[in-house]
Amino acid sequence: MRVMTQRRTVLLAIALVLVACDEKKDTKTEAAPAAASATVYEPALTKELVPAIAKGLVLGSATRKELEAALPVAEAVIDKRLGGNAKVEYNDAPAIQLSLAKSDAIARGTAWLVRDAGGEDRLARLELVTTQLGVCDWVRDHIGKLDGATKRPGSNRKFGAEGKLLSYTGGTADRSQPVGIECGPLQVDGVAAESLVLGIDSTSSTSMVVSREG
Repeated sequence: MRVMTQRRTVLLAIALVLVACDEKKDTKTEAAPAAASATVYEPALTKELVPAIAKGLVLGSATRKELEAALPVAEAVIDKRLGGNAKVEYNDAPAIQLSLAKSDAIARGTAWLVRDAGGEDRLARLELVTTQLGVCDWVRDHIGKLDGATKRPGSNRKFGAEGKLLSYTGGTADRSQPVGIECGPLQVDGVAAESLVLGIDSTSSTSMVVSREG
């Protein structure tokens, strides 16, 4: 009887060790929850996907100096927080609005810049009206046919062609922010023209504010 009792004690001890090992193994092998991946916006509007009329100016990358070297500027309105004397905001951030001067190809235009964490003013939006026809055809053929151009992650907004008006979606060069692309026909003083808009969008709704009274 004593031998049987000792054997049972040994078997019980072995069983407890095995259970403890299994619990330890389960604790180590349990997978941690995967971190949510950042949203990626496509297609990335690198320099190759910037229409020629926009002079290779890449949203989110081009600086004020680069913009002024590429396109003639007539006037600047600057937010007080950036050293100006007005209230200028783009998507709720202090901004600079540049009115472009008329040139051979550009009837009028506006650029918006937002200061980055490093203190550099970067292009956030570019609006151009041009008498150089064919810009919208280029946008349709080079951007509109790319994967992602008509469907933005997390948005049910409709993109694509509606008659002669084109509306596409893309991303900044690093694909971290959504970009809206619009192009369509209009007239300037009775002359056929086209309007091109490239702008970094917010994830909700894009907003622009200019108040010269500050």
